[in-house]
Amino acid sequence: MPPDFLVSMAGGLILAAALGYWYARSGDSGRGLHRRFREYAQQLPRRSEKAVSAYLAQAEEESSEPGAAFELAAYFRSGGDWRRALQIHESLAAREDLDAATRAHAGLEIGDDYRAAGMLDRAEEAYVRTAEYLPLRLNALERQLGVCEQLADWERAVGVAEQVRSEDSSLGSRLRSHYLCELAAQAAGAGDMRRARSYWRKASRGADGSARLLVDPAVLDPRDP
Repeated sequence: MPPDFLVSMAGGLILAAALGYWYARSGDSGRGLHRRFREYAQQLPRRSEKAVSAYLAQAEEESSEPGAAFELAAYFRSGGDWRRALQIHESLAAREDLDAATRAHAGLEIGDDYRAAGMLDRAEEAYVRTAEYLPLRLNALERQLGVCEQLADWERAVGVAEQVRSEDSSLGSRLRSHYLCELAAQAAGAGDMRRARSYWRKASRGADGSARLLVDPAVLDPRDP
């Protein structure tokens, strides 16, 4: 069996599985979309650009079924095609006929698309925008912290953790202490023991004891210069 045929068949099966998941959740209301997407699945391996265009055109008329769009985008991103996933998510985020929660969820996914592409600045911008929608604020802040961790930008991570504290005091405090310990370790590694001790003390005051495991207690030794 030719390799191209195997790839095409695998692609169709993966998308069919994703659509089956959505269909099971949506019940009879998703029957029409399920049928159309099954047809698109057969096109995707060979004419994916046309399939996406066809989907986007149809999606404008299917405002009650955005879940299928997220499933299609997930299929693309899982295969490394973040551009097509982004195209779908941006289309959803721009649709004024959808509710705020759906558009905000699309905003989170836009951030994930950019992060999958390694475009961390744009990913963070998407998360910051989404954090303005209060029901998803904590989720967006946690994803923003993921970007900070990837960049090892502990100063900014501390600031974001402060915002998390306003949503979840316990979680935000633990995260803040963790990032302060990262800063303490960074300062100690650079030989700035006074600054390291300052960070560690701030971390220990706001933690439940877990921060103590992240930095060598010798950092606090007042005999150090």
